[in-house]
Amino acid sequence: MGASSSSATGRGGRITLENDMSLDNDGVAVYFTDNAISLLSTSPSGPDAAAAGQLGTVSQATFDKITSIAYQQGIQEANRRHEKMLKNQRQYLNREKASMLDQREQWSQDLVERFKSELSADLERTSKKFPQIDLEVVCEKEQTELLDCYLANKQSTLNCEALVNGLDACVQKKTKDVKRPVVPGTTEDQR
Repeated sequence: MGASSSSATGRGGRITLENDMSLDNDGVAVYFTDNAISLLSTSPSGPDAAAAGQLGTVSQATFDKITSIAYQQGIQEANRRHEKMLKNQRQYLNREKASMLDQREQWSQDLVERFKSELSADLERTSKKFPQIDLEVVCEKEQTELLDCYLANKQSTLNCEALVNGLDACVQKKTKDVKRPVVPGTTEDQR
């Protein structure tokens, strides 16, 4: 078991008990009322008591009861101090949490904005390197006519030769119309 010590202060009735086994170094303040202190420190009358060095005698039951009450008051005060400290810590942690959440939200917004601007720049740079893709169907009329001819002449598809030549000519014309991109490091003939 740990060693205990006590110290008493003058009028106010405060006695502090310290125990080295406690989790904190605050100790527990034990408060005795003035009546309890006077009861514990009264001298018995007569010269025999003074000669024997007795300051006062109190029954063990009375002493235990007074000490128990004083100790309970000390524990209540320690609990109040502890609750106040916990409340202050919770408030501090809640403020820190809110600050961290705000900072994280700001970082997220900054990251999204930076990502959008980089993506936009990359898209613009890429679109300059490559031509726009035309999604329209090339020679749609010629394709439809050729398909209809094939469906009508299932047994003799050679009858559709003129339409095949017309589709080929249309595709060749569209191919020449499309501007081919210049790839860095190549010449006009290499494209």
